Amino acid sequence: MKPEARGFTGRLSAFCSRRPWITVSIWIFIIAAAVFIAAVYPADLSTDFNFTNDPEAVRGDRLLSERMTSDEPAPNEYVVVSSAEYSVESPEFQAFVGELQQRLMGLDDHVVMVSSVYQVENPMLVSDDEQATILPVFLQDRHADIHPYMDLIDDADGQQGFEVVT
Repeated sequence: MKPEARGFTGRLSAFCSRRPWITVSIWIFIIAAAVFIAAVYPADLSTDFNFTNDPEAVRGDRLLSERMTSDEPAPNEYVVVSSAEYSVESPEFQAFVGELQQRLMGLDDHVVMVSSVYQVENPMLVSDDEQATILPVFLQDRHADIHPYMDLIDDADGQQGFEVVT
């Protein structure tokens, strides 16, 4: 086989096999140069994570931290119940939230307490347009399996014209 027919990688491998110490020296030089560059120009690498925009999750977290200020222990979860048809003051809305609270409290192994605007009368738990409310939920163990909790939320979502999210 002619040397020209081997292509670039064939010629490179032939060179490296004929001159192994030159190949090792080049690799040592490349690694030393990479270490030198990393030391002289350190990259600002960290595990911090920030969004480049303002997504809904960040806005919601910001609103919760602004509005839910107190010395009491903070809930582990928040359930948002909203309706396009009913306001928070309507009997239908109150009945749905009461039923959802009872169903959540029925998860004895997972939920310690669920409160609502109807119990604590905190206006911060109601949206400005009065079409949604927040239910603070205190979980037994926030690291435990919450599939039953999430299944209950998923089952309640869309029932009777109400949207339920966490």
